[in-house]
Amino acid sequence: MELTNDIESNIKNIKKALAIDQSFDLVGREFMIADKKAYLVFVDGFAKDDAMLIIMRSLQNIDKKDLKKDAIRSLLNNSIAYIEVDTFTHFNQLELSVLSGALALIVDGENEGIIIDARTYPVRGPQEPDTEKVTRGARDSFVETIIFNTALIRRRIRDPKLVFEIQTVGKRSKTDVVVGYIDDLVDHGLLDKIKGKIANVDVDALVMAEKTLVELMIVQRWYNPLPHVKFTERPDVVAAHLMEGHIAIIVDTSPSVMLVPVTIFHFTQHAEDYYQNIIVGTYLRWMRFLGMFVSLYTIPIWLLFVYNHNLLPEFSNS
Repeated sequence: MELTNDIESNIKNIKKALAIDQSFDLVGREFMIADKKAYLVFVDGFAKDDAMLIIMRSLQNIDKKDLKKDAIRSLLNNSIAYIEVDTFTHFNQLELSVLSGALALIVDGENEGIIIDARTYPVRGPQEPDTEKVTRGARDSFVETIIFNTALIRRRIRDPKLVFEIQTVGKRSKTDVVVGYIDDLVDHGLLDKIKGKIANVDVDALVMAEKTLVELMIVQRWYNPLPHVKFTERPDVVAAHLMEGHIAIIVDTSPSVMLVPVTIFHFTQHAEDYYQNIIVGTYLRWMRFLGMFVSLYTIPIWLLFVYNHNLLPEFSNS
């Protein structure tokens, strides 16, 4: 449904769609911009208080003669002192943007509104992950906010070919999923296949974030128990894999990033290997291969002979 020129009708439709009168954290603020009635919608806890204070002060101080005929363009060009702004004409755009944390502004007499992306999320610090500790190297890790995670990767790869494409998954949760890759290194056939699978995921919500997405994207075969993706919480590991042509899948609200494609050899790597001498790193990987061989074959063979003494040769005392 599209916005109309009647602000009262628009407010009524917004309250019906977002249940502003029922949910305490959904806020609708009526005020005047010059001689026009305006309505601001946002989620309490997502909007930056200092940014909102500046925006509201500038809007309420607008003089009638400064508000030109096209009020929306006039506000965008002269009055809203914020960088990330956009316009919308459909209530679906307003609903998704507000529930994602942005502010929506509508003005009387205008069939177009303004989205102000002045959101902030409660986050923890990017401390070193417990499962991937290193003695040498970076001590930061991914957090549960997707924009911070892409920034940590972008900080390490300042390549204009590095691309982050965003999609929305989940009919109710509308979770943001980002596919990251380096355009001239990635296999575009595999990339298109992965983006198609993400787009075709039919689910209400990604309850367990990236784990739910993996289960819906990949059909696990009984004869192949090995994992099909690699998870990491370290941005330096993701950067290294992207430079090798891999694809990173980042799900909002999760500190883990999926890496595809992978083979059994990628699971014998550790973050420490990237900071070691090439000879030392190769030696450590071969030791892990040897340990895998011993655990899979040597120990079962030893138990076989222990519990079946008749298979062992007899030794004489002479």
